[in-house]
Amino acid sequence: MEGNPKYMDDNFFTFTGDCSFFIAIEDNIFRKNFVIDIIPVQDDIRRALTDMTRDSIYNLAEISETDTEIEDESYLIDNRDQQVYHWINIQNQIWMVENLNIGTIVPGRKKQENNKIIEKYCYDDKEDNCNTYGGLYQWNEAMDYNENPQGICPQGWHLPTVSEWESLIQAVGGNKTAGASLKERGAEHWKESEKYLAMVSEIPSSGFNALPGGLRSKTTNKFSAMGFIGFYRTSTNSSFYCLYDSEALIKHQTNDPVAGFSIRCIKD
Repeated sequence: MEGNPKYMDDNFFTFTGDCSFFIAIEDNIFRKNFVIDIIPVQDDIRRALTDMTRDSIYNLAEISETDTEIEDESYLIDNRDQQVYHWINIQNQIWMVENLNIGTIVPGRKKQENNKIIEKYCYDDKEDNCNTYGGLYQWNEAMDYNENPQGICPQGWHLPTVSEWESLIQAVGGNKTAGASLKERGAEHWKESEKYLAMVSEIPSSGFNALPGGLRSKTTNKFSAMGFIGFYRTSTNSSFYCLYDSEALIKHQTNDPVAGFSIRCIKD
């Protein structure tokens, strides 16, 4: 496994490596405060991205009025529960700007089941966290227990494939900087650090507003990393992407159907 935790004292540790570490690690570590060590973005990448403008990355576009779930040119209402989701067009891909939040809350100690009811985890079993960060879903639940990529997304939307995620990443600057471009600006949800604030000041926002919803662990059934890491599911073989508080890059990981991760839907 790439990267190892480096203990500094009883309260903090640093980490450089891939996000699979955070899924396997025991929950008690996450009950301490931690920071993540990063590899700085190269100067040439910074200069290139500084020259980019918001308009060159994305623009809003209209969706057909025949879609009954579209109420405005920049948001939709999910008819199943009346949740409102804004959306954005990034290089001809139409993405939700909020994490999906659909389903009945089940406690983190329980497995999500194929019972014709959409189930979700809320971080620390608190509904307010779902209202802010969206639900956390195991892969089979996210896919609605079938191979239809719509999964539990609203009608006319679906879980993105790895290919769709990769297209998004390239549209906002490539793997080394896409994480920073995709993340929500400010420190209201992402934990504030000097590295994070310096990073986002140099890389333009795409408007995607990725959130650090954390995860529900597959090993301990506990919740970890809210405020520090966002984990996003794909419809491709239970793989996922993760974005870090203090890193500009985005990382793709494979084959984790059991952990609870966030979902960001894309328009068909």
